[in-house]
Amino acid sequence: MITKKHIGARLKSLQALPRLLLALMGVVLVLLSVSNLSLSLFGRRTGADVSVRRVGGSNGGRNDISYQWSVSWIFELDGKKYEGHGTRQGSPSGVAVSKWVLYLPFMPWINNLEDATKPSFLNIVPLTLGILLLAVSCRRSAIKRRAGKIPSRTSDEAMDYDDSVEERFYDQRR
Repeated sequence: MITKKHIGARLKSLQALPRLLLALMGVVLVLLSVSNLSLSLFGRRTGADVSVRRVGGSNGGRNDISYQWSVSWIFELDGKKYEGHGTRQGSPSGVAVSKWVLYLPFMPWINNLEDATKPSFLNIVPLTLGILLLAVSCRRSAIKRRAGKIPSRTSDEAMDYDDSVEERFYDQRR
C-alpha cells in the first residue's frame, strides 16, 4: 500500500537527482581540467606510435581546416603498453600531431599528446565551469540547511498578535 509518506519520499529523491547530476558533471569537468593541467606541469615525456585517420567528410566549414581526424597513440613504459585517443581538426590531406606523449609517472594511464597539453585559456574554461556547477549544486542544499536554522514560532507566539488596531477601533466607537 502506497501512503502519502512514501510518495513524499519519492518526490524528495527525484528533486535531488538534478543536483546530483550537476555535481557529477562538475566533478568530471574539474578532473579532466586538472589532469590536463597536471600533465603540462608534472608529466614525463616519452615517444609514442601515433596514428591518424580521417573521420567522414568536411563539416561544412569554408576554410581548409574543416575535417575531423581521429588520433590514437600507444607508448610502452616498464613493459606495459598504454594507449590514448583524441580528435583533431585538420585539412583534407592531414593533420599535424606531436609524436611525443606526456604521462603522469604515478598514473601512466592519464596521458595526452604533448601539443594538446600546453596550458591555454581554453584549459581554464572547463575548470571554471566545473567549479561553477559544483557550487550551484551544493548551494541549494546549503540554503535549505540555513533555512532550517531559522527559529520557528511557537504556538503561543503565533496566537499572540498585535491588537492595537482593535483597541483603536473600539475607542473611536465610544
